[in-house]
Amino acid sequence: MTVEQYDAEFDMLSRFSPDVVKDEATRTETFIRGLRLDLQGTVRALRPTTHADALRLALNLSLHKMANPPKAAERETPPGQKRKAELQSTIAPQRNPRSRGLFQRHRQELAAAGRTLRELPEVERAGTVVTGTLPILRHYAFVLFDFGSSHSFISSVFVQHVCLEVEPLSSVLSVSTPSGKDFDVILGMDWLSANHASIDCSRKEVVFNPPSGPSFKFKGATTVSLPKAISAIKTSKLLSQGTWSILASIVDIREPEVSLSSEPVVREYPDIFPDELLGLPPPREIDFAIELEPGIASISRAPYRMAPAELKELKVQLQELLDKGFLRPSVSPWGAPVLFGKKKD
Repeated sequence: MTVEQYDAEFDMLSRFSPDVVKDEATRTETFIRGLRLDLQGTVRALRPTTHADALRLALNLSLHKMANPPKAAERETPPGQKRKAELQSTIAPQRNPRSRGLFQRHRQELAAAGRTLRELPEVERAGTVVTGTLPILRHYAFVLFDFGSSHSFISSVFVQHVCLEVEPLSSVLSVSTPSGKDFDVILGMDWLSANHASIDCSRKEVVFNPPSGPSFKFKGATTVSLPKAISAIKTSKLLSQGTWSILASIVDIREPEVSLSSEPVVREYPDIFPDELLGLPPPREIDFAIELEPGIASISRAPYRMAPAELKELKVQLQELLDKGFLRPSVSPWGAPVLFGKKKD
Protein backbone atom coordinates (compact mmCIF):
# COMPACT_ATOMS: atom_id res chain seq x y z
CA MET A 1 0.00 0.00 0.00
CA THR A 2 1.37 3.38 -0.99
CA VAL A 3 1.32 6.45 1.22
CA GLU A 4 -1.47 8.00 -0.86
CA GLN A 5 -3.64 4.89 -0.48
CA TYR A 6 -2.93 4.73 3.25
CA ASP A 7 -3.86 8.40 3.72
CA ALA A 8 -7.15 7.92 1.86
CA GLU A 9 -7.94 4.82 3.96
CA PHE A 10 -6.98 6.70 7.13
CA ASP A 11 -9.33 9.59 6.32
CA MET A 12 -12.19 7.22 5.58
CA LEU A 13 -11.77 5.17 8.77
CA SER A 14 -11.29 8.23 10.96
CA ARG A 15 -14.86 9.29 10.19
CA PHE A 16 -16.17 6.15 11.92
CA SER A 17 -14.05 6.66 15.07
CA PRO A 18 -13.86 10.39 15.86
CA ASP A 19 -12.71 9.66 19.43
CA VAL A 20 -9.46 8.16 18.13
CA VAL A 21 -8.62 11.38 16.24
CA LYS A 22 -10.27 13.86 18.60
CA ASP A 23 -7.52 16.50 18.21
CA GLU A 24 -4.67 17.29 15.82
CA ALA A 25 -1.94 15.80 18.05
CA THR A 26 -3.79 12.50 18.47
CA ARG A 27 -4.61 12.38 14.76
CA THR A 28 -0.96 12.93 13.86
CA GLU A 29 0.30 10.25 16.27
CA THR A 30 -2.29 7.73 15.05
CA PHE A 31 -1.32 8.44 11.44
CA ILE A 32 2.39 7.92 12.17
CA ARG A 33 1.75 4.61 13.97
CA GLY A 34 0.05 3.26 10.85
CA LEU A 35 2.93 4.03 8.48
CA ARG A 36 5.32 1.40 7.20
CA LEU A 37 8.17 0.58 9.54
CA ASP A 38 10.77 1.94 7.10
CA LEU A 39 9.01 5.33 7.13
CA GLN A 40 7.65 5.43 10.66
CA GLY A 41 10.95 5.92 12.49
CA THR A 42 12.20 8.79 10.33
CA VAL A 43 8.86 10.60 10.32
CA ARG A 44 8.60 10.27 14.10
CA ALA A 45 12.16 11.57 14.55
CA LEU A 46 11.29 14.75 12.62
CA ARG A 47 8.42 15.42 15.09
CA PRO A 48 5.65 16.69 12.82
CA THR A 49 3.04 18.75 14.65
CA THR A 50 0.13 18.29 12.24
CA HIS A 51 -1.28 15.51 10.11
CA ALA A 52 -0.44 17.49 6.96
CA ASP A 53 3.23 17.74 8.00
CA ALA A 54 3.41 14.01 8.72
CA LEU A 55 1.83 13.22 5.34
CA ARG A 56 4.27 15.51 3.53
CA LEU A 57 7.28 13.92 5.25
CA ALA A 58 6.03 10.40 4.54
CA LEU A 59 5.46 11.24 0.87
CA ASN A 60 8.91 12.78 0.50
CA LEU A 61 10.58 9.77 2.13
CA SER A 62 8.56 7.31 0.07
CA LEU A 63 9.37 9.10 -3.19
CA HIS A 64 13.03 9.31 -2.19
CA LYS A 65 13.15 5.55 -1.57
CA MET A 66 11.51 4.90 -4.92
CA ALA A 67 14.00 7.13 -6.70
CA ASN A 68 16.94 5.52 -4.88
CA PRO A 69 16.29 1.77 -4.69
CA PRO A 70 18.77 -0.35 -2.70
CA LYS A 71 21.79 -1.68 -4.54
CA ALA A 72 20.90 -5.22 -3.58
CA ALA A 73 17.75 -4.94 -5.65
CA GLU A 74 19.79 -3.88 -8.66
CA ARG A 75 21.97 -6.98 -8.40
CA GLU A 76 18.88 -9.20 -8.51
CA THR A 77 18.21 -8.33 -12.14
CA PRO A 78 17.89 -11.60 -14.10
CA PRO A 79 20.78 -12.27 -16.47
CA GLY A 80 20.25 -11.55 -20.10
CA GLN A 81 17.91 -8.59 -19.50
CA LYS A 82 19.54 -5.33 -20.46
CA ARG A 83 18.06 -2.14 -19.21
CA LYS A 84 16.90 0.23 -21.88
CA ALA A 85 18.69 3.54 -22.08
CA GLU A 86 15.45 5.47 -22.40
CA LEU A 87 14.20 4.03 -19.07
CA GLN A 88 17.20 5.15 -17.08
CA SER A 89 16.76 8.11 -14.77
CA THR A 90 17.38 11.33 -16.66
CA ILE A 91 18.10 13.32 -13.52
CA ALA A 92 20.94 11.29 -12.07
CA PRO A 93 23.85 13.55 -11.14
CA GLN A 94 26.60 13.46 -13.75
CA ARG A 95 30.25 13.72 -12.78
CA ASN A 96 32.69 15.42 -15.09
CA PRO A 97 35.67 13.16 -15.91
CA ARG A 98 37.97 16.19 -15.78
CA SER A 99 36.93 16.97 -12.22
CA ARG A 100 37.99 13.47 -11.18
CA GLY A 101 41.60 14.28 -12.00
CA LEU A 102 41.40 17.53 -10.04
CA PHE A 103 39.92 15.62 -7.12
CA GLN A 104 42.75 13.07 -7.14
CA ARG A 105 45.39 15.81 -7.41
CA HIS A 106 43.81 17.75 -4.53
CA ARG A 107 43.70 14.58 -2.46
CA GLN A 108 47.42 13.98 -3.06
CA GLU A 109 48.18 17.56 -1.99
CA LEU A 110 46.25 17.03 1.23
CA ALA A 111 48.09 13.77 1.90
CA ALA A 112 51.43 15.54 1.40
CA ALA A 113 50.36 18.20 3.91
CA GLY A 114 49.40 15.52 6.44
CA ARG A 115 45.65 16.11 6.18
CA THR A 116 42.79 13.99 4.93
CA LEU A 117 39.40 14.79 3.52
CA ARG A 118 37.71 13.74 6.75
CA GLU A 119 39.50 16.55 8.60
CA LEU A 120 38.05 19.24 6.34
CA PRO A 121 34.92 20.99 7.60
CA GLU A 122 31.74 19.96 5.87
CA VAL A 123 29.96 22.63 3.88
CA GLU A 124 26.31 22.95 4.82
CA ARG A 125 23.78 23.02 2.05
CA ALA A 126 22.17 26.41 1.69
CA GLY A 127 18.81 25.02 0.62
CA THR A 128 18.06 27.93 -1.72
CA VAL A 129 16.30 25.84 -4.38
CA VAL A 130 12.52 25.95 -4.64
CA THR A 131 11.12 22.45 -4.21
CA GLY A 132 7.83 20.96 -3.10
CA THR A 133 5.49 17.99 -3.24
CA LEU A 134 2.75 18.34 -5.85
CA PRO A 135 0.02 15.98 -7.12
CA ILE A 136 0.75 15.00 -10.73
CA LEU A 137 -1.57 12.56 -12.48
CA ARG A 138 -3.13 11.67 -9.09
CA HIS A 139 0.28 10.83 -7.63
CA TYR A 140 2.46 12.95 -5.40
CA ALA A 141 5.81 13.96 -6.92
CA PHE A 142 8.90 15.70 -5.56
CA VAL A 143 9.19 18.72 -7.90
CA LEU A 144 12.01 21.21 -8.53
CA PHE A 145 11.25 24.64 -10.00
CA ASP A 146 14.39 25.51 -11.97
CA PHE A 147 14.43 28.76 -13.96
CA GLY A 148 17.97 27.93 -15.11
CA SER A 149 16.82 24.82 -16.99
CA SER A 150 15.74 25.24 -20.60
CA HIS A 151 13.62 22.06 -20.61
CA SER A 152 11.42 20.16 -18.19
CA PHE A 153 12.35 16.63 -17.16
CA ILE A 154 10.67 13.69 -15.47
CA SER A 155 12.35 10.79 -13.72
CA SER A 156 12.07 7.34 -15.27
CA VAL A 157 11.06 5.92 -11.89
CA PHE A 158 8.12 8.31 -11.69
CA VAL A 159 7.26 7.57 -15.33
CA GLN A 160 6.87 3.89 -14.47
CA HIS A 161 4.94 4.83 -11.32
CA VAL A 162 2.29 6.77 -13.26
CA CYS A 163 2.37 4.34 -16.23
CA LEU A 164 3.41 6.78 -18.96
CA GLU A 165 4.73 5.79 -22.36
CA VAL A 166 8.43 6.38 -22.98
CA GLU A 167 9.94 7.42 -26.28
CA PRO A 168 13.68 7.82 -26.91
CA LEU A 169 14.99 11.31 -27.63
CA SER A 170 16.65 12.25 -30.87
CA SER A 171 19.62 13.70 -28.99
CA VAL A 172 21.33 12.89 -25.70
CA LEU A 173 20.93 15.43 -22.88
CA SER A 174 23.20 15.59 -19.83
CA VAL A 175 21.22 16.65 -16.76
CA SER A 176 22.60 17.59 -13.36
CA THR A 177 20.57 18.60 -10.31
CA PRO A 178 21.44 20.98 -7.47
CA SER A 179 23.46 19.28 -4.72
CA GLY A 180 23.09 15.98 -6.57
CA LYS A 181 19.56 15.44 -5.24
CA ASP A 182 17.00 13.29 -7.00
CA PHE A 183 13.70 14.79 -8.14
CA ASP A 184 10.68 13.22 -9.75
CA VAL A 185 9.95 16.23 -11.95
CA ILE A 186 12.02 19.29 -12.93
CA LEU A 187 9.96 22.19 -14.24
CA GLY A 188 12.13 24.35 -16.48
CA MET A 189 11.70 27.61 -18.35
CA ASP A 190 9.50 26.04 -21.04
CA TRP A 191 6.83 25.11 -18.48
CA LEU A 192 7.29 28.21 -16.29
CA SER A 193 6.96 30.63 -19.21
CA ALA A 194 3.96 28.79 -20.65
CA ASN A 195 2.15 29.08 -17.30
CA HIS A 196 3.20 32.71 -16.65
CA ALA A 197 5.15 31.78 -13.53
CA SER A 198 7.88 33.69 -11.73
CA ILE A 199 10.10 32.52 -8.87
CA ASP A 200 10.80 34.56 -5.74
CA CYS A 201 14.05 33.03 -4.49
CA SER A 202 14.17 34.99 -1.22
CA ARG A 203 10.73 33.78 -0.13
CA LYS A 204 10.97 30.45 -1.98
CA GLU A 205 7.65 31.06 -3.70
CA VAL A 206 6.40 30.48 -7.23
CA VAL A 207 3.91 33.15 -8.33
CA PHE A 208 1.50 32.29 -11.16
CA ASN A 209 -0.16 35.12 -13.08
CA PRO A 210 -2.54 33.51 -15.59
CA PRO A 211 -4.06 36.00 -18.05
CA SER A 212 -7.57 34.57 -17.65
CA GLY A 213 -7.70 34.25 -13.86
CA PRO A 214 -6.47 35.57 -10.53
CA SER A 215 -2.85 35.12 -9.51
CA PHE A 216 -1.84 32.57 -6.88
CA LYS A 217 1.34 31.42 -5.14
CA PHE A 218 3.01 28.12 -4.35
CA LYS A 219 5.17 28.00 -1.23
CA GLY A 220 8.26 25.84 -1.53
CA ALA A 221 9.17 23.27 1.09
CA THR A 222 11.58 24.28 3.82
CA THR A 223 14.86 22.46 4.27
CA VAL A 224 14.54 19.66 6.83
CA SER A 225 17.73 18.32 8.35
CA LEU A 226 17.52 14.65 9.20
CA PRO A 227 18.82 13.62 12.61
CA LYS A 228 22.31 12.15 12.56
CA ALA A 229 22.08 8.55 13.69
CA ILE A 230 24.01 5.33 13.10
CA SER A 231 22.84 1.76 13.14
CA ALA A 232 23.31 -0.64 16.02
CA ILE A 233 25.69 -2.78 13.93
CA LYS A 234 27.95 0.19 13.24
CA THR A 235 27.80 1.19 16.90
CA SER A 236 28.86 -2.28 18.00
CA LYS A 237 31.70 -2.26 15.48
CA LEU A 238 32.96 1.11 16.68
CA LEU A 239 32.83 0.00 20.31
CA SER A 240 34.79 -3.14 19.49
CA GLN A 241 37.46 -0.93 17.91
CA GLY A 242 37.85 1.04 21.14
CA THR A 243 35.86 4.11 20.16
CA TRP A 244 34.82 6.34 23.03
CA SER A 245 31.10 6.38 23.77
CA ILE A 246 29.09 8.58 26.11
CA LEU A 247 25.68 7.59 27.42
CA ALA A 248 23.59 10.66 28.22
CA SER A 249 20.19 10.63 29.86
CA ILE A 250 18.11 13.78 29.45
CA VAL A 251 15.12 14.40 31.68
CA ASP A 252 12.82 17.37 31.38
CA ILE A 253 12.42 18.74 34.91
CA ARG A 254 10.18 21.61 33.91
CA GLU A 255 6.76 21.35 35.47
CA PRO A 256 3.78 22.45 33.41
CA GLU A 257 2.03 25.52 34.70
CA VAL A 258 -1.45 24.64 35.92
CA SER A 259 -3.87 27.50 36.34
CA LEU A 260 -7.50 27.62 37.31
CA SER A 261 -8.43 29.19 33.98
CA SER A 262 -7.27 26.07 32.12
CA GLU A 263 -10.36 24.18 33.30
CA PRO A 264 -13.28 24.33 30.82
CA VAL A 265 -15.85 24.72 33.61
CA VAL A 266 -14.01 27.73 35.04
CA ARG A 267 -13.87 29.41 31.62
CA GLU A 268 -17.58 28.77 31.12
CA TYR A 269 -18.58 30.37 34.43
CA PRO A 270 -16.08 33.18 35.11
CA ASP A 271 -18.46 34.97 37.50
CA ILE A 272 -18.61 31.94 39.80
CA PHE A 273 -14.84 31.37 39.88
CA PRO A 274 -13.23 34.82 40.34
CA ASP A 275 -9.48 35.24 40.71
CA GLU A 276 -9.89 36.96 44.10
CA LEU A 277 -12.58 36.55 46.72
CA LEU A 278 -14.70 39.69 46.83
CA GLY A 279 -15.94 39.15 50.37
CA LEU A 280 -18.13 36.97 52.54
CA PRO A 281 -21.08 35.21 50.92
CA PRO A 282 -24.44 36.97 51.23
CA PRO A 283 -26.76 36.02 54.10
CA ARG A 284 -28.86 32.95 53.41
CA GLU A 285 -32.60 33.12 53.43
CA ILE A 286 -32.80 29.88 55.41
CA ASP A 287 -30.34 29.05 58.17
CA PHE A 288 -29.16 25.50 57.66
CA ALA A 289 -28.27 23.44 60.71
CA ILE A 290 -27.71 19.79 61.49
CA GLU A 291 -29.60 18.70 64.57
CA LEU A 292 -27.61 16.35 66.81
CA GLU A 293 -28.85 14.04 69.49
CA PRO A 294 -28.18 15.30 73.02
CA GLY A 295 -25.14 13.90 74.80
CA ILE A 296 -23.13 12.94 71.69
CA ALA A 297 -19.49 14.02 71.89
CA SER A 298 -17.47 15.09 68.91
CA ILE A 299 -14.96 12.74 67.32
CA SER A 300 -11.55 13.47 68.75
CA ARG A 301 -9.46 11.98 66.00
CA ALA A 302 -9.06 13.25 62.45
CA PRO A 303 -11.12 11.43 59.82
CA TYR A 304 -8.01 11.17 57.64
CA ARG A 305 -4.35 11.89 58.03
CA MET A 306 -2.66 14.72 56.18
CA ALA A 307 0.82 14.72 54.73
CA PRO A 308 3.25 17.38 55.97
CA ALA A 309 3.02 19.22 52.66
CA GLU A 310 -0.78 19.24 52.79
CA LEU A 311 -0.79 20.38 56.42
CA LYS A 312 1.61 23.21 55.59
CA GLU A 313 -0.54 24.34 52.68
CA LEU A 314 -3.63 24.20 54.88
CA LYS A 315 -2.03 26.47 57.47
CA VAL A 316 -0.95 28.96 54.78
CA GLN A 317 -4.43 29.15 53.27
CA LEU A 318 -6.11 29.42 56.67
CA GLN A 319 -3.82 32.27 57.64
CA GLU A 320 -4.55 34.11 54.38
CA LEU A 321 -8.30 33.73 54.88
CA LEU A 322 -7.98 34.90 58.50
CA ASP A 323 -6.01 37.97 57.45
CA LYS A 324 -8.65 38.87 54.84
CA GLY A 325 -11.48 38.29 57.30
CA PHE A 326 -13.17 35.64 55.21
CA LEU A 327 -13.32 33.04 58.01
CA ARG A 328 -16.19 33.15 60.45
CA PRO A 329 -15.74 31.97 64.02
CA SER A 330 -17.57 28.75 64.76
CA VAL A 331 -18.70 27.57 68.18
CA SER A 332 -19.88 24.19 66.97
CA PRO A 333 -17.65 21.30 68.03
CA TRP A 334 -18.45 19.66 64.69
CA GLY A 335 -17.47 22.63 62.56
CA ALA A 336 -14.51 22.45 60.18
CA PRO A 337 -12.99 25.46 58.41
CA VAL A 338 -11.93 23.66 55.27
CA LEU A 339 -11.86 20.21 53.75
CA PHE A 340 -9.03 19.23 51.40
CA GLY A 341 -9.53 16.73 48.62
CA LYS A 342 -6.70 15.15 46.67
CA LYS A 343 -6.27 16.31 43.09
CA LYS A 344 -5.35 14.16 40.13
CA ASP A 345 -1.97 15.87 39.75
